[in-house]
Amino acid sequence: MFSATAKFTARIFFFTSVVSCVCLAQGLTVTSSSQLLPGLVGIPYSFTFTASGGTPPYAWSPLTTLPLGLSLSSAGVLSGTPATNAQSIFSVRLMDSAGTVTSQQVTLQIGTAASPARTGVLSQIAAGAAWDTTIYLVSTSSALNGGSITFRDDTGTPLTLALTTQQQGIIQGVSASVVTFVLNPNTTMVLHTSAPPNAALQQGWADVRTTGGIGAFAIFKQTLPSGVIAEGTSGQQGQFSSSIVIPFDNTPGSVTTAALVSLSNVPLTVTATIWDENGNQLGTQVLNLAILAHMAFAIPTQFPATAGKRGEVRFDNGTNSDAITALGLSFSSLTGNSFTSVPGLVP
Repeated sequence: MFSATAKFTARIFFFTSVVSCVCLAQGLTVTSSSQLLPGLVGIPYSFTFTASGGTPPYAWSPLTTLPLGLSLSSAGVLSGTPATNAQSIFSVRLMDSAGTVTSQQVTLQIGTAASPARTGVLSQIAAGAAWDTTIYLVSTSSALNGGSITFRDDTGTPLTLALTTQQQGIIQGVSASVVTFVLNPNTTMVLHTSAPPNAALQQGWADVRTTGGIGAFAIFKQTLPSGVIAEGTSGQQGQFSSSIVIPFDNTPGSVTTAALVSLSNVPLTVTATIWDENGNQLGTQVLNLAILAHMAFAIPTQFPATAGKRGEVRFDNGTNSDAITALGLSFSSLTGNSFTSVPGLVP
């Protein structure tokens, strides 16, 4: 009885092992959605197909005709500038290094819209050095709309950021200074800076240009040495003027910082005039801004007369009528070094 039981148990164990090995085998599969993110005629498009199983590396190729203006790389990147307003149904072919082949039929909706124009500015973007920024692009329209978001550093030079984008469940990584996008009606796209906390600080501003019906805002996050995370929200500045006012509060326990942006294609001379909360002028200072440049500073450091006081700073472009814009951030040590945005006010 004992020996028979032992023999039976051994056979069960052997059978289980064989079944487990069969289950571990994985077939070559296209894992990206068959419904691609939408596109617009005239706006650069990019989508990366993904796969699993088989024997990497993979090679992608068109199986049927692609939409006019687009091409597919062997790395699985569908890119180009769509030229035709239509819904396209086409197939892509995937082959692994062992010669195994599979395919997927996909659908891509290409629409038309007005030419993109500047609809908003995010005056402060920061990544690295314990900072990160999450940007939300929100469709408020019942139509297909799109555009681009361009990042620039303090000198006005395009700022390349490592970003993670998420749109309709599709997550992609990109390193770029310009991100183009198309949003389906009433959807949201999220862009998150992904620099390591100990990386050098990258900062600047973002120029949001859309075909309409899209709003933007950003959430800044700072991880303090204590491990405490402080967050603040910044809406896009949608009013553009040659003058802008930033209120400040530098009373004990508080400090206001400011980010100033030039929207001009020529260098600007900007005059800052400072008043306290009682309307007393505390002084003036001239600031020089390069083409499409950005300045970020603590107001009591840049303008020492504001230390310990409340009031406002008015920035006036004295060069021409081109627009400038600004954002304030108010930090409070009384609430655990939390901060909140202070909007720029157009006089």
